[in-house]
Amino acid sequence: MLAVTQIFPNSADPTFSIFNGSQFEALGRLCDLDVLAVIPWFPGAGRLARRSAAGRFAGVPESEQVNGIAVRHPRVLYVPKVGRALSAGLYAASLWPRVRRLRGRVDVVLGSWAYPDGVAALMLSRLLGAACAVKVHGSDLNVNAENMFVKPILRFALPRAERLIAVSRPLAETAISLGVPSDRTVVVRNGIDREVFRPRPRGAARQQLGQPAEGRWILYVGRLERTKGILDLLKAFAQLAARDESVKLTIVGGGAEWERCQALAALFPGRVVVAGIRPVAEVALWISACD
Repeated sequence: MLAVTQIFPNSADPTFSIFNGSQFEALGRLCDLDVLAVIPWFPGAGRLARRSAAGRFAGVPESEQVNGIAVRHPRVLYVPKVGRALSAGLYAASLWPRVRRLRGRVDVVLGSWAYPDGVAALMLSRLLGAACAVKVHGSDLNVNAENMFVKPILRFALPRAERLIAVSRPLAETAISLGVPSDRTVVVRNGIDREVFRPRPRGAARQQLGQPAEGRWILYVGRLERTKGILDLLKAFAQLAARDESVKLTIVGGGAEWERCQALAALFPGRVVVAGIRPVAEVALWISACD
């Protein structure tokens, strides 16, 4: 299996899309897996786009070990903002010189994320004489598919994949509405590692994290981006905290709204913890510690 995706952990951000890292690690125990975790690139990306993946991951090496998997990080050309309709073609064209030697040796090309990854995976699968599976996650169909340039491409490409894998039934229904045959659509929900994420006493978890036993903690885990609703959370907490002094907030993650989170912490010292990007085992502790 040849897996191509833009959403995968790397040395610059080991927790980036860690669900894909965990799932691909498990997949690698079932088949021979070649992972191309691509880095978007355009001239000057490292200097001009620090908030984008192209900028943040500009220094990621060409290959590395991630979760015990040998991962390659080829750069794929894209045109920022105005080049949405070209993204899948540029993606596939950038990868083709690297994968053409695999023709006849690949059974399945897996694209994780509908566009451009999934569409590029379909293009590559046909060139390699392989089947194609596309895994969809959420906003790649619920939001991105509403783009006037992207939607026609998805309507054309996704029904041609041998399998479409959705992480929920409503997402599978969205794919079917885009023309994917129902008999080629399967639901595989995201799972958890129960050795890491398991119930444990709240007080013990707080003690291990060095947090006080009293108070009611709200927990946010995720990217600190406007589209994730983090600014709505900050506003709601400020209103709630003014009325109830027992309420506290922990924010786990990194992103563009880091400074706004820090500003809220300054307004409510001791009641807002901005923990940053944390290892998965520690995230599990914060979950146990919160209300």
